[in-house]
Amino acid sequence: MDKKFGIRLESAEQMFSASHFITFDSTHCEPFHGHDFHVSVALEQELSPAGYVVDFIPLSETLHEILKKLDHKTLLQGENPKIKFTMEEIEPDEQPGVVDWMNKVGTWLSSVNQYGEKEDSKELAPEDYFQKMAQMATGAGMDFGEEEISQAGGKPLSGWGEMAAMSGLSAVCGWPGISEMNEVGSKKEGKDETIDVGNGADFSGTISNGMTAMKVEIEVRYGSKRWIFPMEDCVILPIFNTTAELLAEYIANQLVQSEVLAKGKWSQLQVEVEEAPGMKGICVLRN
Repeated sequence: MDKKFGIRLESAEQMFSASHFITFDSTHCEPFHGHDFHVSVALEQELSPAGYVVDFIPLSETLHEILKKLDHKTLLQGENPKIKFTMEEIEPDEQPGVVDWMNKVGTWLSSVNQYGEKEDSKELAPEDYFQKMAQMATGAGMDFGEEEISQAGGKPLSGWGEMAAMSGLSAVCGWPGISEMNEVGSKKEGKDETIDVGNGADFSGTISNGMTAMKVEIEVRYGSKRWIFPMEDCVILPIFNTTAELLAEYIANQLVQSEVLAKGKWSQLQVEVEEAPGMKGICVLRN
């Protein structure tokens, strides 16, 4: 008697929400829209000496990590020659409250006589400067935690760069430390760059110019249509189209390349991607 054994992963948690569009021909595509994609996986393999196919948990965790990278993303088909991608770095909007804070600090510093030229003058310790600047920053709507303020107490602050770093300004408005100041001036300005997606690499993320995190936008063109998205919200996949069938193939290939299936003892892997109730795309890989 011929026997086959397998397992199936089918859970409400095996899902990702994403937007996409499908191309139908060289000039027609559907509008961008979203789905709650539900994924199930079936694996056939010989039983191990212990009497199981594979451990459910590592396979489930691997699938979860694959779906996590697709969740709440715009999915783009990187191997479609009719779709063109262009990337552009955009200067971020100025941090709210920064200008107000700098004006207040400038006015206050000009009114302080630290060197005792007047009888009523008072010499301020470095931590006094920091405390005052932090208070004014908080008043301008900038976030300074108690822990950051306490850590700065009693430490000499040499220059704006160090003060910014110690006060958390490097996180609030992207200011560099003193050692980075000279490097910033030599950085190239952001410019448009056409992306060569090759095999559909994942370009999600941001690019930094060394001083502050740059906003990166991606322009997508298909025929006469044009869309612009934040780069971090997109994933360019190595597939010709973002159909449920090809998404199932992509997920199946990711599973095959994972450590949990790396030994290649499986005989069949089936991935189903349901984009709407009762509407599934299926990919079956045989080893």
